[in-house]
Amino acid sequence: MVIHLLDVPYSLGREATGSGLGPGRLLHAGLPEILQQSGHLTRLVHVRRSEDFRHEIGAAFDVSRTLAGCVGEAIACAAFPLVLAGDCSACLGILAGMGTGRTGIVWFDSHGDFNTPETTVTGFLGGMPLAAAVGRCWTALCATLPGFRAVAESRVVLCDARALDPREEEELRASAVRVVDGRRVGRLGIHEALRHPVEALAAQVDNIYVHVDLDVLDPQQVRANIYAERGGLTVEDVIAGVQAAAKRIPIRAAALTAYDPGYDDSGRAAAAGLRIVSALADAVAATRR
Repeated sequence: MVIHLLDVPYSLGREATGSGLGPGRLLHAGLPEILQQSGHLTRLVHVRRSEDFRHEIGAAFDVSRTLAGCVGEAIACAAFPLVLAGDCSACLGILAGMGTGRTGIVWFDSHGDFNTPETTVTGFLGGMPLAAAVGRCWTALCATLPGFRAVAESRVVLCDARALDPREEEELRASAVRVVDGRRVGRLGIHEALRHPVEALAAQVDNIYVHVDLDVLDPQQVRANIYAERGGLTVEDVIAGVQAAAKRIPIRAAALTAYDPGYDDSGRAAAAGLRIVSALADAVAATRR
């Protein structure tokens, strides 16, 4: 499989700070070589802002506009766009680049990312990308992303969002998003917990975007960033969840986000990220044969 490995080293529009350092660390740790050893052909694409940094919101959307073009280019030449991004806002550019069609989302994250400017108590833009992806906020800016169309809430599966603000939790419960509780994963295993949501999603979509925020992992095993929350999935859970989704629905694009090397003195988070990305690529390739 041909993979366009898209390096997006930004955290809320700021380059190479905090989790914006994560993509570079994973590349330096040998991700392109690991993918090549599995038989994939890789092209490394460095995604950069088109304008100077002025403020986080504008800069983050500037990154997504550039990213949308890179994702679209990969898909146009039948390559798989695999994104390494500092934060989750990159999903907006990825979805825009995927173009129109019946697209769904499978989102692994310890947070809901479902706040809006009206519900947030912190004002943190990084807590709003999934809400923006389904059209709940930042609609004017999303309209500046070439090809962006909001994804219907019923076409979203959110796995293990265990750290929610009060209003955010209310909005999620009232939404059509299919939420897979981490406690359900613990009781049933990842395959059974995801089986019904993924089957329901498969009936609605032609392809999916898979989003893995590395803080979905249990910080007692792997701490990926400052926002890591107690509990969480194992690396094996995430890999098995991605594989289960890939077997049921074609994955058209994917991203690994929010890895901050500053919280990874042991290197365990980097190793986990490499394993997840490699397994995801192999799962996609298996469905393309």
